[in-house]
Amino acid sequence: MKKMLKKLTALAAAAVMCLAALPCADISAASVRTITTITNGNGTISASSTSLAPGESYTLTATPNPGYEFDHWEIADGGSTVGVKNANIAFVIDVSGSMNTYIKKVRSNLENFINEVSKENITINMSFITYGNNGSKSKPEKNAVYYTYADGSKWSSDTAGAVDILDRILAERNQGSYEMTCEAFRQLLDGNNNLTFPSSINNYVFLLTDEDCDEYSKASDTATDTTQYSLAKWSSIFAQNNVRVSVVAEDSKECHLGGYNGSGYDEIVTNTQGTYININTNDYYKLMLDYAKFIGETVVTVNQTYYTNPCTAVMPDCDIIAEAIFTSNGAPVQQTYNVTVITDGYGTAYASQVSALPGQQINIIAIPDSGNMLDSITSNDVKINVNSFRMPEKDVTVY
Repeated sequence: MKKMLKKLTALAAAAVMCLAALPCADISAASVRTITTITNGNGTISASSTSLAPGESYTLTATPNPGYEFDHWEIADGGSTVGVKNANIAFVIDVSGSMNTYIKKVRSNLENFINEVSKENITINMSFITYGNNGSKSKPEKNAVYYTYADGSKWSSDTAGAVDILDRILAERNQGSYEMTCEAFRQLLDGNNNLTFPSSINNYVFLLTDEDCDEYSKASDTATDTTQYSLAKWSSIFAQNNVRVSVVAEDSKECHLGGYNGSGYDEIVTNTQGTYININTNDYYKLMLDYAKFIGETVVTVNQTYYTNPCTAVMPDCDIIAEAIFTSNGAPVQQTYNVTVITDGYGTAYASQVSALPGQQINIIAIPDSGNMLDSITSNDVKINVNSFRMPEKDVTVY
């Protein structure tokens, strides 16, 4: 039944493009993006082009080998290494006067968190933003700091570098009473107001605070000025860009729903499918392991799944990985046979394929050394007059 539903979906969608432009993060200013094609199962892929500018169209064609059938495409943001899951976490930390104890607890358990996530074959890229130190509603620019690693980058998987940043945060004198969370979020935007996560998938915010959000004096859910974005507007922005916001805060009505002139965090957690954690828990080791479990349960390796073949798509503004999934159709799998090339004399030779199905064309490329010439090519002791032949139902030795 599952396979039948997939085929019906494919038929219904065959006349339309299988992929709209993926919402990739602004990773770099490169004008040309690349497609990496891989297979899962027994078959081959061809692409009309593997290097395109964003907005250009390309077509992928999957060809199953005998005994297999095409099942679906998985199109992934190529910002991650194939076979490795990456999760990008922006640690947004309230550093107003009451927060030192909580920051120390997170710092002490950060390595445990990273080690736990790595057990799931997940690599964590981290950034750190603080807010609430000397800031005010009239001067929000003094409210947030986006930290850099020793190499000048704002994102890194360097555990020691992340611990060093937390130590720097703790060494600074934290004071102030304006917890303007929206100003911290604003640091994640570039000059074009795009979120600057390293990838378009598996992006998270870990917000640590013991207060609700002090919003800008002219905060609006429809504001176009980034210095006036409300917490509700940020909720929409993160949700639209698949960023999961998790909040570690007090289990109080003020932090959940908002207090006097402030906003609570329930809406942003719910809208982005994050998680809410009580900051006053006694066991921060367990708190960080629970968050690691949340990352492991929600991280993904693909953006979209499509059942059309061929698949015509629009190149997004990032490199992508196109994987064709092939499954056995229950028919006998046709055997492949080996091609061995042996040279006699001075030169090199090789076959276009080292193994092939019966009937496939095999091309022989023979390159004599300087001062020599090709004399003959024989296949299983039979001379061939051109540099190609059709694969028989047996292994072949070419001289």
